[in-house]
Amino acid sequence: MRPIRKTVSSIASSDPIPLDHYISPSNVTVDVLVNGVSVTYAAQYTTDDIYANGYAPASGNWSSIAGVGGAASATGNIAFPVTAVRLDVSAIASGDVTLTVIQSGGPV
Repeated sequence: MRPIRKTVSSIASSDPIPLDHYISPSNVTVDVLVNGVSVTYAAQYTTDDIYANGYAPASGNWSSIAGVGGAASATGNIAFPVTAVRLDVSAIASGDVTLTVIQSGGPV
């Protein structure tokens, strides 16, 4: 999979980035670059069926990715199957925060 990027510049969550949970082994790089002031964020994953009729990401079951959150740029990984990731920004005075996701395997 090519890198996918989502940028958030306000208190909000990015759109979910769907992942292929059938790829084995599951290896996903999650990188967050903070270009803002007074930022608090969390990179999150879900195992929800994001394609289910009526699914609303705002009410989904999201869990934080260990080591990828807080106020500074960070990189982490997910080594187990998940259906999507997103960036959740809970505080930002100015600037933006960018989430980059790369999943190994599958078509190039």
